[in-house]
Amino acid sequence: MSGDSPYLDHGHSVAAWTGVTICMIASLIIAAGVFFDNDMLAIVGGIVFIAGGLVGWAMGKANKGKKKGQASHA
Repeated sequence: MSGDSPYLDHGHSVAAWTGVTICMIASLIIAAGVFFDNDMLAIVGGIVFIAGGLVGWAMGKANKGKKKGQASHA
């Protein structure tokens, strides 16, 4: 693979990292809900997961994301 491939850059930006971090925390909450057989905890984890996607999207719209055509590795 060439280093010029547009698929090698995985959105290294504050918006992407924030959204992914929130979703990872949500996944832990969901896992705890399943492990402890607590439906409410699993539902809260699902809500946090959706919020993580929305936060990443909103931060991208607030210019904390990567600009189109901008490479993260120079």
